[in-house]
Amino acid sequence: MPKLMLVLGMHRSGTSALTRSLILAGLEGPRRLLHPDQANRRGFWESPDVVFLNDEILMAAGRYWFDPRPLQRQNTEHFIDRAVKVLEDNYSGTSDAVLKDPRLCRVGTIWAKAAERLKYDVKCVLMQRHPMEIAASLFARNEIGEAHALALWHTYTDEAEYLCKDYLSFQLDYDELLRERWICVERLLAQLDLNAASLKPQTKQTIDNFLSPNERRQHKKDMLGRVPETPSSTIDKEIDQHPLHYLVDANRLARNGQFVEAVFALRTGLKHHPNHYQLNLRLGGICRQTGARDTARAAFTNAISAHPQKPDAYFQLATLLRDTGLRDEALCNAQKAEKLDPSWQPYSDLVQSILAA
Repeated sequence: MPKLMLVLGMHRSGTSALTRSLILAGLEGPRRLLHPDQANRRGFWESPDVVFLNDEILMAAGRYWFDPRPLQRQNTEHFIDRAVKVLEDNYSGTSDAVLKDPRLCRVGTIWAKAAERLKYDVKCVLMQRHPMEIAASLFARNEIGEAHALALWHTYTDEAEYLCKDYLSFQLDYDELLRERWICVERLLAQLDLNAASLKPQTKQTIDNFLSPNERRQHKKDMLGRVPETPSSTIDKEIDQHPLHYLVDANRLARNGQFVEAVFALRTGLKHHPNHYQLNLRLGGICRQTGARDTARAAFTNAISAHPQKPDAYFQLATLLRDTGLRDEALCNAQKAEKLDPSWQPYSDLVQSILAA
């Protein structure tokens, strides 16, 4: 019987690093993958099919991924059916495999039942990371406040631990993974009785090379004080009014080809949060995709004005200007992105492509 490992863990806890390491060790990953981005350069190693379905499950339960409050009760049978289809589309069904998305902490039972229908033996691994590091990372990526982030961490961790009680499981610390690398991966595989438990020397070296501590941006030694207690209901207002509501809705609408409605959702969000980086960036991306170049340029410019130290808006604006034929302006913005983050190869590649044109 093939095994399916569910990788659980809060957003920004190191689940991507672990999942890629398991794939390098021989576990089957999904056929369709989310593309890497500046916030997760080495890839997410999760399928967009899984992410999109999990967002739907959470929304049907009255929540978004960034809302830590209890899920509303719902009939999940039709979601199990859809999860079965996603698994069939992304995996062979004959090899030991790995499934990852932080949302699995909250909706993993649906995927476990779907996997069991397909005759998988389900295992779980829970990735842990210092919550203050997670909070700092979420603020950098999503502008989520500390109390809000810690409430998310509590909920994701508690619900993942509850799921782990029903399956053979293993808990792993992010520091341990970066410190021991292939040793840690091999121990995990052996603990969960997976076929890839004995790693070849070349595989060990590949895992060691991938798990670079240089990619780590938040360190608990830089965090002050103890971990606060579980935040109270005073953060409800922040959650309800957070701009990510508009971003998630816009992404859902855009996936369904409803670009006008997606733009409207983003514009509504920007009325309340005019300087929000991700809202401006996403508005620019959709408008560029649909040919509304002036609006796209304005959105990217707004993102740069509000957050001049974040390179991706310069990159997106440079790409737009290049495609519009404004070479000098494109080069200027591409070079700014490269200067802010010289290690991210797409920025350097864009500079070179503009110079070569």
